[in-house]
Amino acid sequence: MKKERETGNIQAQLKLVEKSYGQDVLLLVLVRGYLGKLLDNEAVRSYLSRHQPEVQAEFESIVQNAALDGK
Repeated sequence: MKKERETGNIQAQLKLVEKSYGQDVLLLVLVRGYLGKLLDNEAVRSYLSRHQPEVQAEFESIVQNAALDGK
């Protein structure tokens, strides 16, 4: 009985993930594009480099690693 209940809980959680997956991917694509444009701006890049290098590194990581096109 406990195993069946746990399986049911897992299936319910999976359905929640499946429901939000499309929206999550869309948001990731939008954020990736926005961060890419920010980092293309020399003034923004210079500011981040001087004042927030760890944030700049994270933004660059997101832009480089959030490839959803299979590259």
